[in-house]
Amino acid sequence: MKQAVILITILAALAKCATSVPAAGENVSALNIESRLAPIDGSRFIASLTNMNWFGAYGFCSQQNATLLSLEMGKNDNKKKEFTAFIKLYHLESHEYWLSGTRLEDDVTFRWGLGGLPISQADWAPSQPDNLGGQQRCMKLFTSIKWDDEDCFAKFYAACQKY
Repeated sequence: MKQAVILITILAALAKCATSVPAAGENVSALNIESRLAPIDGSRFIASLTNMNWFGAYGFCSQQNATLLSLEMGKNDNKKKEFTAFIKLYHLESHEYWLSGTRLEDDVTFRWGLGGLPISQADWAPSQPDNLGGQQRCMKLFTSIKWDDEDCFAKFYAACQKY
């Protein structure tokens, strides 16, 4: 039942993204849309060129045959070092990125991905997670490469990992 609720939530969020209205005066050609959604593709990571909510980022990574970034090993994670090098190489270190972590399943435990394993190593920024406003159920990566909890409908860039 929980999986059905999560799936319905994801589909509703994706539908909201798909029906977004362009800004006044914005040229909406196919090339414009494609260039805004094109990924920056590295050997192990993919980053979006536009920001989106967590559900949109989840779908974006799936379309790239990848998953949202997870940093399971805390501060000693080699993947974290590689991702930091990737964003520096492409001058993307000023962006904040969605991580795969959420507490959507039970509203208590942060897990990697939907229905994934509980997060065992934590690399939260100071005073995080704080569930500010009672709506922060998804995880993002600060520019400091520390974790933060955030409202899943806020907009940040997608960080994907390939396997």
